[in-house]
Amino acid sequence: MMAMTMAILMSLNLDCYCNLEIFVKYLAASPDSQETDKAKGQVDAQNQPGERPGKQYRFPDDLKPVDDVYANGKLYKGSGKLEGKVAWISGGDSGIGRATAILFALEGADMTIVFKDGEEKDAEDTRNYIRQKTNNTRTIHLVSADLRNESNCINAI
Repeated sequence: MMAMTMAILMSLNLDCYCNLEIFVKYLAASPDSQETDKAKGQVDAQNQPGERPGKQYRFPDDLKPVDDVYANGKLYKGSGKLEGKVAWISGGDSGIGRATAILFALEGADMTIVFKDGEEKDAEDTRNYIRQKTNNTRTIHLVSADLRNESNCINAI
Protein backbone atom coordinates (compact mmCIF):
# COMPACT_ATOMS: atom_id res chain seq x y z
CA MET A 1 0.00 0.00 0.00
CA MET A 2 2.80 2.43 0.93
CA ALA A 3 4.72 1.90 -2.33
CA MET A 4 1.53 2.35 -4.31
CA THR A 5 0.72 5.53 -2.40
CA MET A 6 4.21 6.92 -3.05
CA ALA A 7 3.82 6.14 -6.75
CA ILE A 8 0.49 7.97 -6.78
CA LEU A 9 2.00 10.97 -4.98
CA MET A 10 4.86 11.14 -7.47
CA SER A 11 2.54 10.79 -10.46
CA LEU A 12 0.34 13.61 -9.12
CA ASN A 13 3.45 15.78 -8.67
CA LEU A 14 1.92 17.25 -5.51
CA ASP A 15 3.45 20.59 -4.62
CA CYS A 16 2.34 20.71 -1.00
CA TYR A 17 3.37 19.81 2.48
CA CYS A 18 1.37 16.64 2.79
CA ASN A 19 1.21 14.30 5.77
CA LEU A 20 1.40 10.85 4.18
CA GLU A 21 -0.68 9.17 6.88
CA ILE A 22 -3.58 11.56 6.32
CA PHE A 23 -3.26 11.24 2.55
CA VAL A 24 -3.34 7.44 2.79
CA LYS A 25 -6.49 7.64 4.95
CA TYR A 26 -7.98 9.94 2.34
CA LEU A 27 -7.21 7.49 -0.46
CA ALA A 28 -8.39 4.43 1.49
CA ALA A 29 -11.67 5.82 2.84
CA SER A 30 -14.90 5.12 1.06
CA PRO A 31 -16.12 8.08 -1.01
CA ASP A 32 -19.17 8.77 1.15
CA SER A 33 -17.61 8.45 4.62
CA GLN A 34 -17.04 11.23 7.14
CA GLU A 35 -13.39 10.13 7.43
CA THR A 36 -12.93 11.04 3.75
CA ASP A 37 -14.29 14.53 4.35
CA LYS A 38 -12.07 15.02 7.40
CA ALA A 39 -8.90 13.78 5.67
CA LYS A 40 -9.67 15.77 2.52
CA GLY A 41 -10.14 18.91 4.61
CA GLN A 42 -6.76 18.38 6.28
CA VAL A 43 -4.98 17.82 2.94
CA ASP A 44 -6.71 20.84 1.37
CA ALA A 45 -5.85 23.04 4.38
CA GLN A 46 -2.17 22.42 3.67
CA ASN A 47 -2.41 23.34 0.01
CA GLN A 48 -4.07 26.76 -0.16
CA PRO A 49 -3.44 28.91 -3.26
CA GLY A 50 -1.19 31.87 -2.57
CA GLU A 51 0.23 30.28 0.58
CA ARG A 52 3.58 29.28 -0.86
CA PRO A 53 5.93 28.78 0.69
CA GLY A 54 3.90 27.29 3.50
CA LYS A 55 4.23 28.63 6.98
CA GLN A 56 5.16 25.56 8.96
CA TYR A 57 4.25 27.03 12.36
CA ARG A 58 0.58 27.15 11.26
CA PHE A 59 0.30 23.38 10.95
CA PRO A 60 -1.58 21.57 13.71
CA ASP A 61 0.67 19.37 15.84
CA ASP A 62 -0.67 16.17 14.28
CA LEU A 63 0.41 17.39 10.81
CA LYS A 64 3.91 18.59 11.72
CA PRO A 65 6.71 16.50 10.21
CA VAL A 66 8.97 14.26 12.23
CA ASP A 67 12.41 15.30 11.08
CA ASP A 68 14.84 12.92 12.70
CA VAL A 69 13.02 9.59 12.84
CA TYR A 70 13.17 6.80 10.28
CA ALA A 71 9.95 5.34 8.87
CA ASN A 72 10.38 2.37 11.20
CA GLY A 73 10.37 4.72 14.23
CA LYS A 74 14.09 4.57 15.03
CA LEU A 75 15.83 7.84 15.88
CA TYR A 76 18.24 9.13 13.22
CA LYS A 77 21.84 9.33 14.43
CA GLY A 78 24.29 11.34 12.36
CA SER A 79 27.72 9.88 11.63
CA GLY A 80 29.69 13.09 11.02
CA LYS A 81 29.67 12.82 7.21
CA LEU A 82 29.46 16.62 6.87
CA GLU A 83 31.69 17.55 9.82
CA GLY A 84 33.68 20.68 8.97
CA LYS A 85 31.49 21.47 5.96
CA VAL A 86 29.26 24.50 5.44
CA ALA A 87 25.89 24.37 3.65
CA TRP A 88 23.86 27.17 2.08
CA ILE A 89 20.19 26.15 2.02
CA SER A 90 17.50 28.21 0.33
CA GLY A 91 14.03 27.66 1.74
CA GLY A 92 15.52 26.01 4.81
CA ASP A 93 12.81 27.40 7.07
CA SER A 94 10.07 24.94 6.14
CA GLY A 95 9.22 21.80 4.21
CA ILE A 96 11.94 19.91 2.37
CA GLY A 97 14.49 22.68 2.96
CA ARG A 98 13.91 22.46 6.71
CA ALA A 99 14.30 18.70 6.70
CA THR A 100 17.53 19.08 4.70
CA ALA A 101 18.88 21.67 7.13
CA ILE A 102 18.12 19.46 10.12
CA LEU A 103 19.71 16.34 8.63
CA PHE A 104 22.78 18.29 7.41
CA ALA A 105 23.21 19.67 10.94
CA LEU A 106 22.86 16.19 12.45
CA GLU A 107 25.64 15.09 10.08
CA GLY A 108 27.87 17.92 11.34
CA ALA A 109 27.42 20.80 8.88
CA ASP A 110 27.22 24.46 9.83
CA MET A 111 24.90 26.44 7.58
CA THR A 112 23.25 29.54 6.27
CA ILE A 113 19.50 29.26 5.83
CA VAL A 114 17.97 31.67 3.33
CA PHE A 115 14.24 32.34 3.60
CA LYS A 116 11.62 34.72 2.22
CA ASP A 117 10.35 37.78 4.08
CA GLY A 118 7.46 36.79 6.30
CA GLU A 119 8.99 33.39 7.10
CA GLU A 120 11.05 34.61 10.08
CA LYS A 121 9.17 32.53 12.65
CA ASP A 122 9.69 29.31 10.71
CA ALA A 123 13.39 30.14 10.20
CA GLU A 124 13.89 30.86 13.90
CA ASP A 125 11.98 27.70 14.85
CA THR A 126 14.24 25.68 12.53
CA ARG A 127 17.40 27.25 14.00
CA ASN A 128 16.17 26.59 17.55
CA TYR A 129 15.25 22.99 16.70
CA ILE A 130 18.70 22.38 15.21
CA ARG A 131 20.41 23.95 18.23
CA GLN A 132 18.36 21.72 20.54
CA LYS A 133 19.10 18.55 18.55
CA THR A 134 22.83 19.32 18.24
CA ASN A 135 23.39 20.69 21.76
CA ASN A 136 24.29 24.12 20.31
CA THR A 137 27.28 22.73 18.40
CA ARG A 138 26.23 24.00 14.95
CA THR A 139 26.60 27.56 13.64
CA ILE A 140 23.42 28.64 11.85
CA HIS A 141 23.05 31.97 10.07
CA LEU A 142 19.61 33.17 8.96
CA VAL A 143 19.31 35.41 5.90
CA SER A 144 16.03 36.88 4.68
CA ALA A 145 16.18 37.37 0.90
CA ASP A 146 13.98 37.12 -2.18
CA LEU A 147 16.13 34.93 -4.43
CA ARG A 148 14.15 35.82 -7.55
CA ASN A 149 16.37 38.92 -7.69
CA GLU A 150 19.96 38.25 -8.80
CA SER A 151 21.48 40.95 -6.59
CA ASN A 152 19.80 39.36 -3.55
CA CYS A 153 21.38 36.04 -4.48
CA ILE A 154 24.83 37.63 -4.66
CA ASN A 155 24.31 39.44 -1.34
CA ALA A 156 23.05 36.29 0.39
CA ILE A 157 26.17 34.37 -0.61
